[in-house]
Amino acid sequence: MNITIMTSGTEGDIYPYVALAKGLKARGFEATVVTQLEFEALVREHGLDYRPIRMNFSELMKTEESKAALDGDRKAARKLSREVFCPALESTCRDLWEAVQDSDAIISNHVHYYARHMADKLRIPFLFVTCSPFLSPTRAFPFMFFTTKDLGGPLNRLSYLAVRSLPVKEYPYIAKWYREGPGMSIGSRFGNVLRRKGRPIPVMYYFSPLLLPRPRDWHEDTLMAGYWPLERKAPWEPPEALEAFLSSGPPPVYIGFGSMVTRHRERVSRIVASALKKTGERAVIYAGTGGILDPKMPEQVYYSDFIPHDRLFPKVKAVVHHGGTGTLSQGLKHGKPTVICPVIADQVFWGSVVHKLGVGPPPFKQRFRDLTADLLAEAIRSATTDESMRRKAEKLGEGLRQEDAMGNAVKFVEMQSDKWYKRHGKKK
Repeated sequence: MNITIMTSGTEGDIYPYVALAKGLKARGFEATVVTQLEFEALVREHGLDYRPIRMNFSELMKTEESKAALDGDRKAARKLSREVFCPALESTCRDLWEAVQDSDAIISNHVHYYARHMADKLRIPFLFVTCSPFLSPTRAFPFMFFTTKDLGGPLNRLSYLAVRSLPVKEYPYIAKWYREGPGMSIGSRFGNVLRRKGRPIPVMYYFSPLLLPRPRDWHEDTLMAGYWPLERKAPWEPPEALEAFLSSGPPPVYIGFGSMVTRHRERVSRIVASALKKTGERAVIYAGTGGILDPKMPEQVYYSDFIPHDRLFPKVKAVVHHGGTGTLSQGLKHGKPTVICPVIADQVFWGSVVHKLGVGPPPFKQRFRDLTADLLAEAIRSATTDESMRRKAEKLGEGLRQEDAMGNAVKFVEMQSDKWYKRHGKKK
């Protein structure tokens, strides 16, 4: 059985899908990963088949328009959508369609929600896999891109109407390509993107029920699988300077904002340096795509543009980051108190989850523009001195490490594929 797995985004959006493809391949499936050109080497490094999406999302994130959008500039976000993302949809649809021609099932992240119509045309199963719970309407919490405040059961569930329909600006481009490409209609823009032929599309989430209790009103074909790992293929040896830094004093904190970009890079860097001076903590700082400049504090800081989290996090006392899936999962699995400085809505959501679990202080307001040195220093002190927080983080990490997340994921994919083929009277 050949499964095509499609995903787009920054590095943290790619790793879980590469790991899932490896897990499926180990169970006897053929697995092809469809993603951006800049991740071809990563996919092939793990012995997987690769098909391209010819949009360089990482380079796009570095543009001034993207930085402005992430900083909350709605005008810039609309311009980016109108002038870049929407026009690129037709070529992306073409890339995806070419990639799935020999597929027996499609797995997609939420970005390529429209690929479910490709599955319709090919008459094969389609599953969503994503990292935050916004594809499953529930009374338990609201649609996170609308608000993270509890609105009460009925309004919480009602808020998910925001994710059901095709985005207004994207619909004409997608509909035009399907009409002129495979030769099919995708129906009304107001159709429910979470359903297929009247049935809910199966959804698998890349996080653990230890973080978030499963809502009672979720559809049965919904799974929180846990954080499945991606084993590194290329060997990595820590630089001598890093080894010397780690051994020269108490465990440091980790600070890094991953691939989040901002127009306020210099200000954020000054805030980080000031917060470290206020707390007296040592730190390993990850530069990131557009985040933190070298704070020039040689005795207190080790500054780097690459350190594998799985090698570093066992040696730090706390993790300060933006709330991205990759850093979040590694920090929690290693049992470290977590400080989240969110930029976009799902990161705000995870910040609130971390705080409710008692493994981190309250998250800051969304966007770097609201960050101050005093607030960051207070959060770092809390994460490094609160013994109750440390014990809870260690206990959570132990639980996460014991989960068979990959086993859960592979079984779910097998089960959903079997159900689809049985329901439609087809053979795999």
